[in-house]
Amino acid sequence: MACDDGVTRLDFVIPAGTRAGTKSRTYHLIPVGTVCTVTETSNGSLVGTDVVVTGDGQEVAIPSGASKTVDITDSYHAIVSHGPPGTGSLVLTKTIAGPLAGQQ
Repeated sequence: MACDDGVTRLDFVIPAGTRAGTKSRTYHLIPVGTVCTVTETSNGSLVGTDVVVTGDGQEVAIPSGASKTVDITDSYHAIVSHGPPGTGSLVLTKTIAGPLAGQQ
């Protein structure tokens, strides 16, 4: 998280192996009107895992006497391999177009 008030704040790090569920951290004493950008710097992906990050890069302005909430979700999915371990695949898509398509 980076805020335009020039104050460095601790990163919110969720340790590897943490079970699924919601985790949160509250940052206090941020001046009203400060704009903060919340950025995912590491999503914990591993070989064989696909991670979809939703909500990264949000900007919020801190209101007077209230809190703002930023939600970021990391969804982890196994990459399905259709070959021996250590191999992958390539999908090549080719489009045939033009006025003489089919005449080649």
